[in-house]
Amino acid sequence: CVISSLNHKQTDKIPYHLDFTMEEAEKMDKSIPSGDYMRYADVYLHYCQYWGWPTEIPDMKEHFLDEFGVTWNRSGKDKDIGVIDHPIISEPDISLWNEPSLDEARLRREWEDLLATKEDKFTFPGIGFSMFERAWSLCGMEDVFAYMIQEPDFLHQLLDKICDYNIKIIKMSLEYPFDGFYFGDDWG
Repeated sequence: CVISSLNHKQTDKIPYHLDFTMEEAEKMDKSIPSGDYMRYADVYLHYCQYWGWPTEIPDMKEHFLDEFGVTWNRSGKDKDIGVIDHPIISEPDISLWNEPSLDEARLRREWEDLLATKEDKFTFPGIGFSMFERAWSLCGMEDVFAYMIQEPDFLHQLLDKICDYNIKIIKMSLEYPFDGFYFGDDWG
């Protein structure tokens, strides 16, 4: 149904998907007798996304560290992702880029689990924080905007490094029978 719709072909149903913040998803789950709004809603998409697996920071309940070295603070209004505590690339110097070691075995397990539970849904992996969002999470939003004007060569180098890392993930995904691939970012 999703592939037909993407190809502009008539379908007997309109494919749809629902996604909520963690807080709202919990409310939805509580409102459904089965406790699983996603199954109840019978959505058409089945996916998981990689964005630098978070690790909780001991003694910092509402903080986590992602694989890129970014500390996220969930103590404010944004409980899903949070805000960065401080940039780890504090100046326009590409030597400050520290490419994380990709846990290929973990990624493959997630993808295999995704495929094992796909049923008849459009199934795909993805990368959240794929380019622009990854750049501002590393440098800070204000600095990334300033680098667009004042340090475009540095920003191009950084985006190239991020892209090269993402391409490793994309190439691995091509080994699996997915229906598509998702890129999460702020595009407009």
